[in-house]
Amino acid sequence: MAKSKKQPRGIVMIAGGNSQYYGNCAVNLCASLRYKDKDIPITIFEHNNAIPLHRRTMLQYAMKVDIQQLSEEACTDKTGRVNYYKAKTRIYDLSPYEHTLYLDADTLWLPSITPSAFFDKWESKDFDIINEGHYDLLTGEDHTTGFYTFWGDADTMLKRLGGTPKGDRLYQMRSELIYFKKTPANRVFFNKVKAVYDGPLTTMSLIGDKLPDEYAFNMAGLYTGVKPATEKWYPMYWHFKHVLVHKRQLDRFAIMTDYMAYSVGGNKLNEVQKRFYNERVLGYFSVQGFATPWKIVNKKDVLPDRVKL
Repeated sequence: MAKSKKQPRGIVMIAGGNSQYYGNCAVNLCASLRYKDKDIPITIFEHNNAIPLHRRTMLQYAMKVDIQQLSEEACTDKTGRVNYYKAKTRIYDLSPYEHTLYLDADTLWLPSITPSAFFDKWESKDFDIINEGHYDLLTGEDHTTGFYTFWGDADTMLKRLGGTPKGDRLYQMRSELIYFKKTPANRVFFNKVKAVYDGPLTTMSLIGDKLPDEYAFNMAGLYTGVKPATEKWYPMYWHFKHVLVHKRQLDRFAIMTDYMAYSVGGNKLNEVQKRFYNERVLGYFSVQGFATPWKIVNKKDVLPDRVKL
């Protein structure tokens, strides 16, 4: 893959898979970003023809999106299988930007803030990631929200850590939105993310039959002392979390004004989620004169590795 010239700041996403689910999602995400920001650089790393041909043309010429091919090395795990969770652990190396905002493809940008304004607001921070708090190694206290997972037992992970941690907090990170700068500390951190992912020290929960990337981010933070700039940071609305934690569905106005982005992560969506996503996308496409948008479907119905989940 040809190296892109380094640029000051931009947005990165990954689109891959046996179906074109994530490619279609990435196009919708780009439309939502362009609705708020006509000029912010956007790069999609594509694999296995994930983006339909007619939408690729729209991305490149109407939305002005750079499409790069994701290398086989970046998305093939040690078993020889294609694994896009591994690809996410390579985003520091992949990104052509000095300041990067990584977004999962199955998300939408919301109109509460422009992408450029986000970069301006986070200018003083080196690294931030959605997180549910931390486990304190010094006191043994759990300061997480109790909602998410470490993808393994925290005490077992710590016993098998190996080496000396540079941090005293094991963060519970969620990787659907990550902000980082190209700094020496972050280079060390992301190199450790790769090393942990490629050689995990303990048994952990799987997504389907693949290792989750977030375990590697959690452990790399502990090894290197790099931690999120914002404790318990939730800039993205995720229906699954908010219904379980807050026991209520926020109204559309609250979602669109209180959050930067919207996630349709998860194996199956209810009609509320589908309607919110599809109505937003239709609006983004219509206002900008883009061709017919793709409507969201359940991953369980189209992705082979999700059928049994």
